[in-house]
Amino acid sequence: MPLSTRAKALSAVAAASILFLAPTTGCQTAPTNPLIGTWTLTADGTGPKVCGVQQKVTFTSKSSQTWDNQGRTGGPVMISYVMELPNVYIPGIGGNVTYTVSGANIIWYSPYGPCTYSKA
Repeated sequence: MPLSTRAKALSAVAAASILFLAPTTGCQTAPTNPLIGTWTLTADGTGPKVCGVQQKVTFTSKSSQTWDNQGRTGGPVMISYVMELPNVYIPGIGGNVTYTVSGANIIWYSPYGPCTYSKA
């Protein structure tokens, strides 16, 4: 094989190798946290006020903030997340708070029954 033909063949193999390896050597990003955003209580599953949870919740990457049915809030609270989808756990002093992701715009929290939140 002439040298120029061999060089072209090696060049093609090198280019194919780079294209094959490129997706596996790029930056990997962490999975997106599905709780990030603002959620409003839409149904508690068993009747009004049974859940005993907040009417609205906003999650950021490092905090959460809740509002009651009269619009009062205690301000943001620093939190961390443990994602084991479909559940997202928020560790706390009294134990974990668990939210279950049941769709792109629906989560539920069930300390007393399925309390459903929809993305606002």
